[in-house]
Amino acid sequence: METKKKQVFNGQELAMLFQAFSKKALCRPQKGDIYSKSNHSDDNSCTFYIQPSYYEKLLKEIQDAHQQGKFAHSNANTAWVAIMNKFVNASNIDDLEEDYLEDYYESVSPYWF
Repeated sequence: METKKKQVFNGQELAMLFQAFSKKALCRPQKGDIYSKSNHSDDNSCTFYIQPSYYEKLLKEIQDAHQQGKFAHSNANTAWVAIMNKFVNASNIDDLEEDYLEDYYESVSPYWF
């Protein structure tokens, strides 16, 4: 099984990522790029399991946006830096609890503009 990247995002971070994907400010995931699992928590957090090829592409886009000053020109600079750091610090995982995972693309793409 291929190693994936794992990271937990809270509800606010998930909303920001959703908007960025929706507006095509970041490369949209395709079917199978991200699997998600709700953590059923007060902060509406969700765990993402990200395919390595998509993870590298998305991380580069986020880091490039930061270096180009795009975060600083938004009203959420601190939140975007925190999201970037979460991507940088994502852990490697080999074993997935596939019975509890949803394909992120299938869950949210119908709502993208």
